[in-house]
Amino acid sequence: MSWRWSDERLTEMLRQNSEYHNLGELSIKKRNHLIRQIHSETGGSIRQLSRVLGLGKMMVE
Repeated sequence: MSWRWSDERLTEMLRQNSEYHNLGELSIKKRNHLIRQIHSETGGSIRQLSRVLGLGKMMVE
């Protein structure tokens, strides 16, 4: 069975971890590392991560 985090739950997890604040302002290497980390921890889709993080889809891919 496949499941994914709700946007609200994902947003709350990101809010609790200060390392995930202001991803758009980080270096590309650091930002991409953190996005991959979030993706592997949550199983969120690219579109969901883009929506919740406030980043363009191409930045998340």
